This record gives sequence, C-alpha cells and structure tokens, in this order.
Amino acid sequence: MRDQGGTGTAGRIWLATLALGVVLFPAAARAQVVTTLAGSGSPGSADGTGMAASFNYPTGVAVDGSGNLYVADTDNHKIRKITPAGVVTTLAGSGSPGSQDGTGTAASFNSPYGVAVGAGGNVYVGDTGNNKIRKITPGGVVTTFAGSGSPGEQDGTGTAATFYGPAGLAVDDGGNVFVADAFGNTVRKITSGGVVTTLAGSGTVGDDDGTGAAASFNGPAGLAVDTGGNVYVADALNNKIRKITSGGVVTTFAGSGAQGAAEGTGTAASFFLPSGIALDAAGNSYVADVGNSKIRKVTSAGVVSTWAGSGQPGNADGTGASASFAGPSSVASDTLGTLYVTDLANNNVRKILRLATACTPDAFTACLIGSRYRVTSHWRNQYAGSQVNTLSAATLTDATAAFWLTNAEIYEYLIRINTATDNGRAWISIPTFTDVEFWIAVQDTVNGQYYEYHSAPGNRTLIYDPYFFVYP
Repeated sequence: MRDQGGTGTAGRIWLATLALGVVLFPAAARAQVVTTLAGSGSPGSADGTGMAASFNYPTGVAVDGSGNLYVADTDNHKIRKITPAGVVTTLAGSGSPGSQDGTGTAASFNSPYGVAVGAGGNVYVGDTGNNKIRKITPGGVVTTFAGSGSPGEQDGTGTAATFYGPAGLAVDDGGNVFVADAFGNTVRKITSGGVVTTLAGSGTVGDDDGTGAAASFNGPAGLAVDTGGNVYVADALNNKIRKITSGGVVTTFAGSGAQGAAEGTGTAASFFLPSGIALDAAGNSYVADVGNSKIRKVTSAGVVSTWAGSGQPGNADGTGASASFAGPSSVASDTLGTLYVTDLANNNVRKILRLATACTPDAFTACLIGSRYRVTSHWRNQYAGSQVNTLSAATLTDATAAFWLTNAEIYEYLIRINTATDNGRAWISIPTFTDVEFWIAVQDTVNGQYYEYHSAPGNRTLIYDPYFFVYP
C-alpha cells in the first residue's frame, strides 16, 4: 500500500480491480430483503429524503443507538447523516478538500473514508487524505482527535502521532478508537485521552499471523470490535478477514488469501477485496466484499456464506441473490441486526432487512414464536388408523425451539428444531414409536415454501435441512 500514490483517492482504492474487469462468481444469498434507503444513484451532494438525496462515492457507514446513520461521503469531502426515515443532511464538511476544524460546513475534510460512533453520539472520522482522525460532536463541532497531518507511523498523543492513510474505524465500550491505517499496513489504537499506539502490524506488506509487530497486513480497510475487545479486520489486499485479540495476537479468521467467492469455513472460503466489516449482537460478522459485489456473513465459528447480492455488479433491490450491488464498501449493523451498506459505485446507501422476525443464532425460537413456520403433523398408527394434528409453532416450550404436537387422547410427542449445532443448520428430531409412522410438514408462511419430512415406524429420525429455514 505504500506505493498507491496520493491518499486523496482512497475512496476508489478498493475498486481498482473492478475497473480492470472483475472475475464474477455465482451467489448463494437467500432470504434478506435489500432496499435503497437513500441516494439517487447519480453523483451529487444534495440533501433530501431517500432518492432525492445524492452522494459521491460514499465509503464508511456507522449507526448510532437511535438508528441514525453517518456516512463518509468521500468525494464530496463531507460527513452526511441519515435518519431512520431516510432524511439526509450534511453533518459536517464544506464540500471542498481541507483540514479546517470548525462547526458544520465551516469545517473541512479530505477524502474521509471511515466513520464510527462512540459514547455520547460523537462521530470519529478516518480523514484519509489529511492523515488525521477527526471527531464530530452531535452538534457538528469538528476537532482533530489525533494525527499531525503528515504521513507516518509515529505513536504518541494527539497531534504528536502520525498516520498513513487512516481508513476504517471502530470504537469499543471503553471509548478506545481503533484505526485501520491502510497505507501504513497497521492497526492502531487511540485511547479516549488521545494516546496512540500500534496494536498490530509490522508496517510492511505481508500476511503473517503473529503478535503485535510480528504480524503483517496488506491494505487493512475496515474494522469491527466485539465486547471482548477482539478486533476484526477486513484485510483488503490480502483478501482475508483477520482477528486481533486485545493482547495484539493476530490470526486469520477467514479467507484463503486468493481472490474468489467460495463459501466454506475459515481459510476454505475466499473473498475479493473485502473492505468493510460489522458485527451483530450474536457475534456474526458481515463483510462488504467489494470485488464480488456481495455482502458475506461469517459466523463466530468462521463459516462463510453469502448474505445478499447476485455477484453481478448492479443496482437492483430485491431479496437475497436477486439484489445487486456495485462495489459495496462498508457495512454497519443496528441493534436489531438490520444491515446498512454504502454502495460506492451506485452512489447510494442500501438497507438489508431480515425477512424473519428478530432472531439470534442461539434462539431460533423467536422466528417460530412469530409463527413464520407452520408445522403440521400427519401420523398413522397401524392399530388406531390415521390421525392429523395441526398447530402453529407459537406454543413453543423451551429455548431450543422445542414444541409439542399433541392428540390429547392418544399421543404427545416432541418436535425439536435447533440451530445451535452443526454450523447453524436446523434439525428436526422425531421420537421413536414402534407402531407409528410420522410425516412432519413445515410451511414458511412468508414465502409459501413447503417441505415434508417422513419417519418410518420404529425409526428415530434426525433430519438436517440447511436450505429450508431462514436463519438468524
């Protein structure tokens, strides 16, 4: 990354390969609804609501506790704010490149790339072209939080420290700000008091795992931090997702290092210029996979799948793989698990909503309680003849998504659906009766999809179905 040239074009770095012609791969996304929250699709800087507003190469995105979004509008040299209703305003930035502190449009930025929201609603900005970290109060007051403005890798306090192309940011619960120092190939940490240290990275291009300066990165672009203080890095030019513990131990969490779109676990999966990353409350990661024009999901166990996007660059809203993106650069997750994506080449901000009701990987019950899945049991007793029993899954009885199907006069039996094991795949357990044959029919009431499971007499059936159920 040291030889990329001027930092003022940081918003385009991750699309360099797109300009040369991207190798495209088939997608496997399903069941997520993608809509356009704001942006006309044409370059511009107009404030307004929804598609009446415009952006110019939006990169970073962050969300606060009230659902407001903050967008680094890179080529407009502004930080924009979007309300949950899609109303877009300019929080700060004159629109011309500069490094002036001040309030609102009296302040200036130079190709800002990353944004993160900290305590009290303060917004931190990776001001890439200025080699600074800026801070914006909820009232729009902009100050320089750290960085002298000269490119470098010097640790220190406030403006005594230096950065080299700071990109993505993340803020932990203690108020520490983590910086993907893209051209310096390091990950930096800034305390709430402005003390800057290098958490990991040698400063030279590489993909070595290790501790602190023994590890190396290649163009780290996006960051996310979990409640345990672990930092997840979208290591863009290494095509990997890296993990850094609070002690600075770096490992490869997912990605083979080769450009690709393979699903799989850990290094069996592949990415193409991953540039943004976000975490949900359950510890799943979501990756803006720029070169693949997809949003990928990585479970806490490192299982990678496609969350949304066809893999073909486009600007179509839709569900799962029927939607399309063009250079999604950053992603943020709100408290309900809704994702927000800055779709750089489309000059808009997209929203990805789960079809199901609110769920977590350890409580698939939430989807069932919402009656998304209607379960019908058909059973035949060779002595008593056929019986049919139908109920909604709303009568759930425990946290592993178990519920009873009952014929009060004859049988009571347990159907269990669980996603906590087997990499999140759902399974149905049907108990053993020597004289009873079961058919368990499950219908998705949202999309009408229907499937029937069969258990022969005397068999305890454990049915795995990685395709039917819409998971958290």
